[in-house]
Amino acid sequence: MYDRVPVVGFNTTGNWLNWGTDVVPPDALVLHPAPDWDPGDSIVQWTAPITASYRISGFFEILDTNPTGIIGSVYRNGTLLFRGELLGPGAQHPDQIGGRVNFYFPQVALNAGDVIWFGVNADGTFYYDATGFNATIVTPPNAPPCSVCSDQRRSP
Repeated sequence: MYDRVPVVGFNTTGNWLNWGTDVVPPDALVLHPAPDWDPGDSIVQWTAPITASYRISGFFEILDTNPTGIIGSVYRNGTLLFRGELLGPGAQHPDQIGGRVNFYFPQVALNAGDVIWFGVNADGTFYYDATGFNATIVTPPNAPPCSVCSDQRRSP
């Protein structure tokens, strides 16, 4: 397995998956970082289709029964917006996820083509680091026009 990480996967079965020490909910996106000897994030990214203000929310959650710890991060065009460390508690078979860290940005000004990326990295060793991830990105209905997006581009 360790020659296949980092990895991004999705549980399409409609059922809980219990594989080894992993507990994966139905319809869950799973990220796992690269090994210690070749470190790297497991990354999911989204590109803004239009210039606008967006609301971004989501979470990282532990899907392993024996977690060693992960760092969940959110970046905008390479600038760190969020960093959350998850050490536990671990998931429990057959259908209970472990610890969770949420992120929420009520209004982020983005230009068309700006990139938001979400990453999971090992916090120490990469063993037992299966991580659930979810994000919702919407243009808030009452968001002001984004006439200054280019000026706010580098500000978190």
